[in-house]
Order: sequence, then structure tokens, then C-alpha cells
Amino acid sequence: MRQFAAILAVLAIAGITHAQETKITFDPTVGRPQLTEAGYQQIISRKGFNKKCLHLSDAGRGFLGAIARAGGEVNTHGTGFSIDVCTAANWIARRFGEAAKVYKPLSWADLTEDDKDSSVLRIIGYPDETTTLNLKDGQNVEHIVLRHHGKKERKTLIAQPLRIELLSWNDINNLGGEREWIGMVAFFSVEDLEIVRDKKKGEFLVTVAAANEKNFKIKTKHFDDLGWPKKK
Repeated sequence: MRQFAAILAVLAIAGITHAQETKITFDPTVGRPQLTEAGYQQIISRKGFNKKCLHLSDAGRGFLGAIARAGGEVNTHGTGFSIDVCTAANWIARRFGEAAKVYKPLSWADLTEDDKDSSVLRIIGYPDETTTLNLKDGQNVEHIVLRHHGKKERKTLIAQPLRIELLSWNDINNLGGEREWIGMVAFFSVEDLEIVRDKKKGEFLVTVAAANEKNFKIKTKHFDDLGWPKKK
């Protein structure tokens, strides 16, 4: 069973990478815009809003792993990388939901400034885990960035996280072998996000960096889950 360890590290790596410009948008001395309770209620009342976070996974790799396991193979196919994309409203809804599951309901007053910070987008990245017999295989999350989805622009328009928080847990296989899996929470400036989003539709890529990186495209069909209006 996974057991998340305490946060291992917080790294400050703010900014957006552009071909001719480096822009730093995060200043901890400046007050951060916060989502109000009224604003939160307005967002989550929208039809289709996801009261957790938008979850995307590497369905292809996960499917191959499931087929191999069903056939009795000790395989190198893992679960594939997966991500949760959380706006401030998604994050707060998720916190309320998790608290309710353990019968410790939160009130609005229990939330921190970080919880209500509407200037950041959280991306939670989960590793490409393997079957318990193949702990040597699979990949940990090494980094997460946001990119423009255009073939040319994705190489130059890259948003780096303001900071990251590493998550860790251990798996033990049937032979007593142990493997540490590492994921992370990456915090991005919404200002940087707007720069990498496609100007026409507002779509963009979330890239999980590893030996074999994975790109997740945030499409217009996902905007309802995030409480975002579709661009006209």
C-alpha cells in the first residue's frame, strides 16, 4: 500500500523560457490573489466542473501492462505516468472531499492562503510504476513543465514551475525487494500559463520529464473540469 512520505524538498525555479526572453512572474513579497468563498461557490456550481482535479493518464502504456499481467507475464510494462491538474477551485474541492471521507469536514476558515491562492496552477505528477515483481523497471517523475502544443513553439515556449514539492513512497515485492517511487507537485504561475496556451483555443501541453518523457495535452474538452470558459 502506498504511503506518502513527508515533503522531501521545495525547489524555487520560477519563470518562463522563451527564445528571446526570460520572464520571472513570482514575487513572494507581493500579496497573492486569493479565491473567495463566493468565487469558489460560483465556479463549482458550473455544469461539468470536476470537484477533484482533472486526472489524465498514459492509457496506452497502462493498457499494455494490464494485458501482459493478465497473460501471466512478469513484464516491463508499467502503469504509465499520470497527472492531476488542479486550479485553486479544484484543489479546494479536493481538500473538502478528502476531509469528508475521513469524517473530518473542513470549513472555509480552515483553508490556508496557499489553498486559496488563485495565482497558481498545481500539477501533481505520478510515476510510471511497474508490477510488484519488476520494481527495477518503471520511471520516477524527474520534472514537470508546461509547453505550447505547436511543433515549433513547444521547443521555445516553456513555463517552468515556481516551485516543486517532491512526494515519495516505497513498494516491496514478493521477494523482499524494495523500490522508492517519486512523484511531485509542481506549482505554476497562471500568468506563465497564459503565455504558453494556444492563442486560438487555449490548449497546452503538460510534459512529465524522465528518460522517456510523456506529454499530456490539455484540450478544450477538459476546460469544464477546470472551471475555465472556452475561448471563442
